Amino acid sequence: MQGTSKSIALAYSNSLIGICVLLVIALELSSGYLLKHHSVTYARISRQYEEAVKIRPAGAGDPPRVLMVGNSLLLHGVELDRLQTLTSTRMRIYPIFLEATGYYDWLYGLRQLFRQGARPQVVVVGVGVNYFLTNGVRQDYAPMLFFDTPEHCRRGFRLTFGSHCNKQSLACSFERFLGYAQRHPNTDS
Repeated sequence: MQGTSKSIALAYSNSLIGICVLLVIALELSSGYLLKHHSVTYARISRQYEEAVKIRPAGAGDPPRVLMVGNSLLLHGVELDRLQTLTSTRMRIYPIFLEATGYYDWLYGLRQLFRQGARPQVVVVGVGVNYFLTNGVRQDYAPMLFFDTPEHCRRGFRLTFGSHCNKQSLACSFERFLGYAQRHPNTDS
């Protein structure tokens, strides 16, 4: 009788563990979907990032291309429409403003942009002084947009992160790769 109740309890606990694992997987998959399809910030950053990747040096007689990156200090402190109107004949500004980002977010983000072909003639980085002292990166949008897997490995050695942060960032990078692969299927086959 006691052996039967132990096996029943073990079966229930195994079922509960299995349900919890499935629930965690479902939450992880749905959170990426919800972020990409319902986040105003993600949509804005994605659009700005895609435009920035296409930056090429200006031709003769064209205004120089300026990539302006920063956190909420620039997002809320710069009237971008007015700035572009006032400087439209002298420069073409491509902004990427992501809240709560710092030095390392933009160091690795700019490296990724340049690897993907962005070639601005001027780069303006605007972050607060305290963000230069922070030894880390933002853990939600930045990894999904700015980092590739080799960058995660290099970044992990340079910065102090817990294992959760590296795993989360790598998962974001993998999700980003899957999204990229779906948007740009290989047509060589």
